[in-house]
Amino acid sequence: MSVRVVALMAVLAGVGIVAVPCASGEDREMRCRAACEPVVLRCVENLQGLFGDMRGHCERVTIDRCRREGPAECEKATRGLVSPPATPQR
Repeated sequence: MSVRVVALMAVLAGVGIVAVPCASGEDREMRCRAACEPVVLRCVENLQGLFGDMRGHCERVTIDRCRREGPAECEKATRGLVSPPATPQR
């Protein structure tokens, strides 16, 4: 499956999940993971080859931001309205 197809599926899943009221922190975690998967993939692609495997870092930074600001931020990022989370400079 191409990255675009996976990203589209994640966004569509995120939109469907966002409409359901959040009952617990676990639900919010699942919503964030679904809504932010395209942002995580873009972060990994941007850092690939520079620092090795950065998926864990990209997930932590993105999901933490989603927990603070909500899944809507990741949905906006997938539409190009906001930049993905900044990565630390070394």
